[in-house]
Amino acid sequence: MDGATLYTAIGIVGVALYLGAYAALQAGFMRGQGYTYASVNLAAATCVLISLVHEFNLSSALIQISWIVISIIGIGRMYYLYKRLKFSEIEESLLSSVLPDMPREHARALLNLGFWITGETGTILTQEH
Repeated sequence: MDGATLYTAIGIVGVALYLGAYAALQAGFMRGQGYTYASVNLAAATCVLISLVHEFNLSSALIQISWIVISIIGIGRMYYLYKRLKFSEIEESLLSSVLPDMPREHARALLNLGFWITGETGTILTQEH
């Protein structure tokens, strides 16, 4: 495989990654707020940028560089927000047994909505007047 063919193949992989990620997002197989979507887009932009080594195009290079920067910022933001989430042992137990697939940031938001108590079986939680 010569250099031109290699760069073309890398570019096609990048296009396939872009299209695959967008199709998965639209089909509901991937979340736009997750690491996976941002990482696939980062890989796609990197592949397309590498392919431009063979036939450079400034506009395309600027788009890919921007996409890479935006993806890195998004991944960093998600990492920062994820690391700030704190759960008690009871909350961790609840999440792992009842809501194992819920993203942690959504779980934190849900838990913050309620007023949580430890009650005995039979405790009246609410009454209609």
